[in-house]
This record gives sequence, C-alpha cells and structure tokens, in this order.
Amino acid sequence: MSHIDSYAHQLVGYLAGVRVYYALEDIDGSPQDGDFDCKAGQLVLGGGSGEWPGMVLDDPNAAVATFLALTGDEAVEKRGWADIITPWQFRDEALRFCAWRPEDYRHFVERCESPALIDPFREEADYSFTQWLLASFGQFVFHAMPELAPELMDQLDDPWSALKHPDFCNIVLTAPNTPTYANHGALFHPVRREPKKRAGF
Repeated sequence: MSHIDSYAHQLVGYLAGVRVYYALEDIDGSPQDGDFDCKAGQLVLGGGSGEWPGMVLDDPNAAVATFLALTGDEAVEKRGWADIITPWQFRDEALRFCAWRPEDYRHFVERCESPALIDPFREEADYSFTQWLLASFGQFVFHAMPELAPELMDQLDDPWSALKHPDFCNIVLTAPNTPTYANHGALFHPVRREPKKRAGF
C-alpha cells in the first residue's frame, strides 16, 4: 500500500512507467517523513512511500507555458501566445519533488530517456530535464485537463485548433476497462471512435 492509497484519488495514466494520479481530496504528508502533501485537484507523479516518491505539479499554468515555449509549433508565434506565456514559462519550482533521493532522480531520468516514449528526454536538448518534465505535464494539461490552468488557457484563442504536432505527448492513458489499484478508478475512460468514411468508399 502506498501513501496515496490512504486518500481518495484517481489514476490519470503513466509517464515512463510511473503512475500519474489526480487527488480527489487534500493529502497530508511531510517530505521529511518520506511523503508528499497536496491539495485536491492536483496532479501527482508517483504514489509516495510504498511506491514511487511523489512529485506534485504545483503550477499547471507554468507547465502549459513551458510546453508551448518548447513545442516549436509555429502557431505559438502566429497567434501571439509567446508574449502571453512568458510570465509563466520555465518555472522549475512548479514541480515539487518530495523525498526524492539522488538515485530516484537518476533512475527516473534513465526511464525518461527511453525511446519507448513518444518524445523522450535527450541530453543534447537545449532545455533541462526539469523543463522537459514540465512540458510533458503541460502538454497533457493543455489537451486533456485545461481547467487546471485557467489563468493561462483562458487567454488562448481556440487553442485546440492551433497545434499540429504531438510534441511532449508522454503521459499515456490506460485502455478502457483496464483494472486499476486507484481507489476511485481511472480518471479518463477513453472511448473507441468509428473512423470517418472517405468519399468514394
């Protein structure tokens, strides 16, 4: 049993094989004692003691801004978003690592460098690992949970019609009906869509 299992939560998905959770209630904890704390409505990577040490996304606006700053999609400039995101982007303090040991960081970076990820971290990149991690969470919030970053998202005009590339698409969801240990199940229930018929078929 991990720390998060003592509180109401849902499974969001996985990042490099580590569970990402959505807290349904405030979670008490102390990094000194090896556990994280967070508020209801926050995203957490890892379940704390008994699982992977917790990392809390404290500022989803910063995550979305960092994602947009690093995506390279021309829409960011064309739509004037570059000026909007500047106050939030690259805030490393937006991620709070609770009770992570040096070996935890090292092992997690190794996981995130795997070519099995859609957009893995690369040492030669012109951004840091923390910025890559922020961008990965930001991509997810931008597309799947924009309500977590209303201060920024409300300033972006018709955002989901803008971006053309799946950059930093690293948080993956579970398939429908997959069992989960989360005490309130999976947050998302993906549904199968029928393909659009092409003309002449």
